[in-house]
Amino acid sequence: MKLYNFSLFKRHNQRRLASIIILGVFLCVASEAFAKGKYKPRNRKPPVTRTNVGASRGCPGDEGIPLTSLAPQTFVGETASKRPTFAWYASNSRPVILDLYEFEPSGNKPIPIVEDIEIPTSKGVNKFTLTSTIPELQPGKTYIWQITVRCPNGDTSEPSRSSFKVIKTSASANITTIDAFAREGLWYEALDKALQLPPPGKLGKEGASLVQELAQLENPQDSPDRIKYLQEIAADNL
Repeated sequence: MKLYNFSLFKRHNQRRLASIIILGVFLCVASEAFAKGKYKPRNRKPPVTRTNVGASRGCPGDEGIPLTSLAPQTFVGETASKRPTFAWYASNSRPVILDLYEFEPSGNKPIPIVEDIEIPTSKGVNKFTLTSTIPELQPGKTYIWQITVRCPNGDTSEPSRSSFKVIKTSASANITTIDAFAREGLWYEALDKALQLPPPGKLGKEGASLVQELAQLENPQDSPDRIKYLQEIAADNL
């Protein structure tokens, strides 16, 4: 009996050790893959506003992934463009309402830049570039962009909101590739460049890779549902 118990204990420990080794190998491989990622944010400073961080909720009765901004949300993204391109995913073709604000460091309410821009939206991946009718954004300043939809019952969905900073960098003038933009931490330029390759409504291989990396970088404590949605969007929109 004692020998049997010892053998059982030994087999249990062997299985446990094997599981630990397998898990360790998996984590090493995952860490290595993550380290080789293209997108390298300069920092992961929390957003200027902590409200509505995470996945937004859609309209009553909606199914599928809710309206989701394809940009850093649990940290401040960066762009060198004074007229950046914003991208998002929608599960239906309801028009999106875009609002853009300048963050006021003094703690006052954000300053409206543009409000209630209605943008035609198709099911899948969409994008919008700030036009010449909108004042150029200023380097060194932080902004907030958000998207919502007006629901059939007249209500407005919760916003999907992201903060970003316009930075001044001479390097961006000589950058032309997706990888280079991503390595410089210029999310908005990298994704915009990637979205020029696939058919409308799709991320394509390069865009899906960037969104998958973004899902890994977002803070899981702040937005577990959003991370899941980003992963699904990346997988389903090649």
